Amino acid sequence: NIEDLRKHYELKEMDLPSEKDWEKAIERAGYILGITQSELLNASNVAKFSDNVRAELSNYQEACTNLQTTLDKLWTTRNDLDKSAKRLSTAEAAKSFITDILQTDGTKLIERLASWESKTTPAPTDAAMGTSIKKAPDVNKALSEAQWSIIEEAENLKGSQKEKAEQLTKDLKDALEEDEYVTALAPKINSIQSQALTLIRAAIKETQQQEPGQGEPGETAKKPGGTGPITKDDQYVTIKEQEEKDLSPAEFQNVFNEILDLMNQENARIELSWRIYKKSTDRSDK
Repeated sequence: NIEDLRKHYELKEMDLPSEKDWEKAIERAGYILGITQSELLNASNVAKFSDNVRAELSNYQEACTNLQTTLDKLWTTRNDLDKSAKRLSTAEAAKSFITDILQTDGTKLIERLASWESKTTPAPTDAAMGTSIKKAPDVNKALSEAQWSIIEEAENLKGSQKEKAEQLTKDLKDALEEDEYVTALAPKINSIQSQALTLIRAAIKETQQQEPGQGEPGETAKKPGGTGPITKDDQYVTIKEQEEKDLSPAEFQNVFNEILDLMNQENARIELSWRIYKKSTDRSDK
């Protein structure tokens, strides 16, 4: 009953943050997480604000952790990327921010949110860090689904495609190094991947149009083994010949990569005959 409650409990005033910390925390939560909050400082608003911040950060914690891990691996794989790049430092800051803020709640959360500073260099703006947090799931998806083998194949093209291949590498490097606030990575990777396929197709088409044994412009074509100019009587050996049917896109990608490797051999040429089809689901498809 009421008398029992009076004996065992006492009403205590909740410690509230300072007006300065309260206003700063609200401002930062808006920039980073898109959270809006009444500026009226009272216990109810403090509790509500703290719960909203924690819920929002919890939603993105796993994605931000995975993003930093993925970027670290990518930076290890591609040795042309700057280790102090904004995207990398911003992702690291975002992960640390989420971890630090989620260790607190209530007034302590507000005080930490107001005073939190990144230890990364360069330190990201709140807007940049917020974009990195919010877009982490999209960036993770784009990086995991990217056809890196196709992009790398295009980057290594020589001859008439070399200049475009070098520009492709530069565009990719710039997109990866700039933070998400400046460059949205998902559409950029899709664009670069399409460009890579275009360059590879152009290189294959040029190879098909050349006469067997034709070298670089200005060079005399040589027989396999370099024994002299090619004549009508020269014979060629088949490097590999096989037939594949009913391939899925993933299976075709494996065969395509193998073909590209074989085509890197000197004087290699290719004959193609192909058909793309699908199961009919409509009489109009027949």
